[in-house]
Amino acid sequence: MNNPRVRTLAILNIFLGLVCIFLFVSLLCFATYIVLMKIEILSRRERQNPCLYQWTEWSACSATCKSGEADPFRTRTVLRESIIQARGSRFSPCPKNLEEIVDRAPCNVYLCPKPLSSFQKWTECFYVDAELGRRGGCYKIRILPFMEQLIYIDTDVLHQPCTEDECENGADLTNPTAIRRDPLQNTTPRRKIDDSSEFVSAIAAIRYLLENTTSSPRIDGSSDLMNVTATFTQSRILL
Repeated sequence: MNNPRVRTLAILNIFLGLVCIFLFVSLLCFATYIVLMKIEILSRRERQNPCLYQWTEWSACSATCKSGEADPFRTRTVLRESIIQARGSRFSPCPKNLEEIVDRAPCNVYLCPKPLSSFQKWTECFYVDAELGRRGGCYKIRILPFMEQLIYIDTDVLHQPCTEDECENGADLTNPTAIRRDPLQNTTPRRKIDDSSEFVSAIAAIRYLLENTTSSPRIDGSSDLMNVTATFTQSRILL
């Protein structure tokens, strides 16, 4: 051991031995890891897992309201990175076109508001002054049907003057025997007008609505739209 060369070789042998031991332990650990991974893979293959996936957020609705037969809709698709294939024989595999599937749901299914100006049916003519009769002129009122739909107030014309020919058969609202005729069947009596207060209250309600609308003018429960069915039911207008 007094020989320097022998001492150097001994130290080198010890170092190489430690390296070999380290490599052997590392190889043994790696082999153990590989075996454990194979066991885990085999155990996972034996598990019964269904096809799993997540949806994207819903898109915006295709329309703000319903204007035709088809309902407006919104869509969503499957997140590609979220798909987990089914495992085992218990569950069906994922559809082959899973990434292309588009889910649709209806939205904004209420009918679009109908413009007030589109209602072109009018009542029979009424005397402006019952005492003057035809000489005082006549007017007629726009007919608004009962319906489950909002009305867009695009005009303030709820009544208009009648022509002389139309005024010829005008109804005297102050006369208890005046007969209100069906505007859709001009010759068929519907009922007697025995109290003009109903008609006057309806006109007052209409004027109130027009005076309290926005400059558009439009109403929607607060500003732009109104439910004509409810309004005219409350005002007891008889159309």
